[in-house]
Amino acid sequence: MKPSVNDLQTIEKLNQARRDLKKEPAKIIIGQAPVLDQLASEKFKGMGANVINFSTSAHTQLVDITDRIQKMVTESECRDGLCHIWVPHTTAGLTVNENADPAVVSDIISHLDKMVPWDEKYKHGEGNSAAHIKSSLMGCQLTIAIKEGRLQLGTWQGIYFCEFDGPRQRQVWLNIL
Repeated sequence: MKPSVNDLQTIEKLNQARRDLKKEPAKIIIGQAPVLDQLASEKFKGMGANVINFSTSAHTQLVDITDRIQKMVTESECRDGLCHIWVPHTTAGLTVNENADPAVVSDIISHLDKMVPWDEKYKHGEGNSAAHIKSSLMGCQLTIAIKEGRLQLGTWQGIYFCEFDGPRQRQVWLNIL
């Protein structure tokens, strides 16, 4: 899809924001980030440039999306900045945790199920209140620093999409600033 004039203007605004970020980081982060997030989501979401689409395969599942996000950061050519990650779903979330030992993921899921069981008498009529509560506990956004084109994660850290009402088609939106 060929970008429109408006898309090109938005790209230029985001590129200018990246240049400004290097000059005055606090001004951009505190004063203008919500505007930039809105611009990026509205303009680039339709072009697919900042959206990761995938399917989950289980009712409850933590999917390591670190490599997919790093690939998009690399393709953006952003050397130093921020990667804002957003989940536009009310029954899913995001977390950063260990990605070396799969038992950690199993423990997280097990403990969340104990904290928020599916068989409670919830009032929500769809029968997925536990998923909404777990989503709220995990949160739906992360911001990760980018340095020299790499996500700044610890040695054992990975970025996980948290599925609580699957299997489903899902999206993760990225704004790379």
